[in-house]
Amino acid sequence: MIIAGKKSIEMENKIVEFVREFNAGLEDSNEYNMLQYQNDGFQEGIVLPEIYLWSDDEGSDYFRTKAISSLVRQLNKIQEVAGEILADEIEKFFAQKKTEIKEKFPEAKLKYSRTAICRYKAVLSGQYNEDVMEQFAETLEEDFKWLFSEFKLDVEY
Repeated sequence: MIIAGKKSIEMENKIVEFVREFNAGLEDSNEYNMLQYQNDGFQEGIVLPEIYLWSDDEGSDYFRTKAISSLVRQLNKIQEVAGEILADEIEKFFAQKKTEIKEKFPEAKLKYSRTAICRYKAVLSGQYNEDVMEQFAETLEEDFKWLFSEFKLDVEY
């Protein structure tokens, strides 16, 4: 039981470390759009609890314009920080897959590119056994989809 508690504390520390890393990229932004770690004993997660878009001290005549411009500015900053971290994670994923493909198919190559905001394309080329490569390609696509939720990977070989 102590081991489980130790793992839980280690996981919590990793989550808190990630939240701090992410928020460091938002330091020049509005203080209300920072990520937070939340654990109430029933649910554990990373949340974006508050985004303030407008306050009545800014004047009410242009609340709609001010709110929407604030929302776009804050979301853009969040996307910028998340995009940089995500690019690193995707690079790590494909570096691991390139190692795996070299082990299974010494004459094959793997290249990838981003084709849209949430879509990537992987191209497997070179010499390989078609049947085994088909299974590798399916696993690659499934791993990507599982790890990068809601992202799509098109695999060509």
